[in-house]
Amino acid sequence: MKNEIVLASLPNTPVHIGYQKSNVNYLCKVHLHDEIELLRVVEGRLKCVVGGEEYFATAGEVIFVNSRVPHLVTVDEGKTEQILVQYRIDDYIDNSHGKIGTVLARFSEYTDRQCFIVQNCPELCESIDLMYKEFLNKNTGYEEYVKSYIYATIAYLSRYKIIENNNKMLAKPSIVRIMPALEYIDENYYKEISLDEISAVLSLNPYYFCRLFKTATGSSFCEYLNFVRISKSEKLFKISEKSITEISLDVGFSSVTYFNRIFRKYKGCTPTVYRKAQNAE
Repeated sequence: MKNEIVLASLPNTPVHIGYQKSNVNYLCKVHLHDEIELLRVVEGRLKCVVGGEEYFATAGEVIFVNSRVPHLVTVDEGKTEQILVQYRIDDYIDNSHGKIGTVLARFSEYTDRQCFIVQNCPELCESIDLMYKEFLNKNTGYEEYVKSYIYATIAYLSRYKIIENNNKMLAKPSIVRIMPALEYIDENYYKEISLDEISAVLSLNPYYFCRLFKTATGSSFCEYLNFVRISKSEKLFKISEKSITEISLDVGFSSVTYFNRIFRKYKGCTPTVYRKAQNAE
């Protein structure tokens, strides 16, 4: 399964926008990405397969695929035309526990809805159409218009509970219990954090802390810490001209070789490939 790197279509706006024309021979193989995906069907009929379940969408409908959800898309019949929009919600929404919630959701691959066919949605379709029009024409101020339509799609998905904010996950008793530790990691990820140190944040012995952390997140403290560091490095690759070695040190890795290995584990490619893809225009 491919961990896809989604390329931004606009220089300063983290979103991918495209128009696709496909026939019955088209097949997008199983893949996943950190971004949510909206496929606005303009003509024809598309099939999206998630977890062995098939979802069908025709003209005037939108396929929603949540972040980190393995899926494939194919043309169900005839020819199709569709507008593709992909973006990471946490690039546009940030609140008190927003960053922790979105990182934890990506790490745990937690989702409320994996895939959903949005029907009778002229408002959502219009936002996607206008977003594509602004991107295509590139008139003065088009980037701000694109951002406004991204916010409109987020508002629509939230209003009709197609996506949920992370409050539901963050309200789990096990997550509430370890939240001080998650906050400590978010604030100190660039430092060396020992198991004794992080256990002391919750006033627990290391053995019990590890059990509690595993129950809450499904993985170990070290795995989560590495994931946070990789997530921080992704943003630095987009905004910094520092070398890969410098960035690896900035996010807390003492060895660039180890950083490269962990980055490939979570992103499916090397930091060099990822940086080139992000800078490609």
